[in-house]
Amino acid sequence: MTRTASRARQWHTHPLSGTRRHRWYAPTVSGSSRVVLGDKGRIVVPAAVRERRHWTPGTTLILVEAPNGLLLTDRDTALQMVREKLADRPLVDELLADRRAEAAADLADQ
Repeated sequence: MTRTASRARQWHTHPLSGTRRHRWYAPTVSGSSRVVLGDKGRIVVPAAVRERRHWTPGTTLILVEAPNGLLLTDRDTALQMVREKLADRPLVDELLADRRAEAAADLADQ
């Protein structure tokens, strides 16, 4: 394989935006936009992003601070992410076990 052919395989055309991106970027990141922090800490979400996400004025957004940066998403997507993350966990069983342990500790203290 030639060096040119190898380089060509490293690029991907994004199906929604039509922009070309390096292969490491394409599967996990659908797009990035440069925004500037303005007066009073405000940022403007670019119109193209708002259109793709179907965000209209009044849409409730959730800002999550993580060690490596920020995640901005709408409330419905955040709920879906949490549900997917917790889908395989027996939360009721864990809660009951915690309550029983607390009750046993309370009885032991009496």
